[in-house]
Amino acid sequence: MIICSGAKNVINSCQECKVRRLIYNSSADVVFDGSQDILIGDESFSCPGKFLDVLIDLKFQAEGLIRLANNIDGLVTCVLRPSNAFGPGDTWFVPLLVNLAKSGLGKVCELPQYHFTDNLVLQKLPDAIYHIITDGFSFQFITGSGENMSDFTYAENVAHAHICAAETLDSRIVSVAGKAFFITNLEPMMFWEFVSLILEGLGYQR
Repeated sequence: MIICSGAKNVINSCQECKVRRLIYNSSADVVFDGSQDILIGDESFSCPGKFLDVLIDLKFQAEGLIRLANNIDGLVTCVLRPSNAFGPGDTWFVPLLVNLAKSGLGKVCELPQYHFTDNLVLQKLPDAIYHIITDGFSFQFITGSGENMSDFTYAENVAHAHICAAETLDSRIVSVAGKAFFITNLEPMMFWEFVSLILEGLGYQR
């Protein structure tokens, strides 16, 4: 519950210190329950009644707290939902790929089941669990066609989105207060091609 209690503490601190703008970094996971594809999804898409796990559920609850705090005691808020974030400071996604490439052992890796296209279309990946056997960097066995599309968000683009959100909240030229927005690189590609590019860039051969 630390996610929700943390959100409450941040809101209270902002109001006490007369902070004007609060932007919450959430996740695109909050709109997907794993049961069906989401086609032509955008910011108007409603969140599911259930979530893939407790962490995502708590993130969505925290979103609600942040959005409800909008326009109270001089505070304006909004929510950003990056999709598959990676880049400097990444402690999960790329390190996981590197460990798989180094190990040469069979692994089971649970991956997100969606992607955003350039018009924020959300789709489910064909398989919830991908069984990966690695030999150096060669993924020899992938459940499914291996052609599932996904979209990703570079860390600097996430940071830029936060800057843009803060500036827009401050200017009030466009109404973003109290709303949530998806953030991606707008460069959808096959998930396994992305994996190959990342590891090739780290010095592993295809």
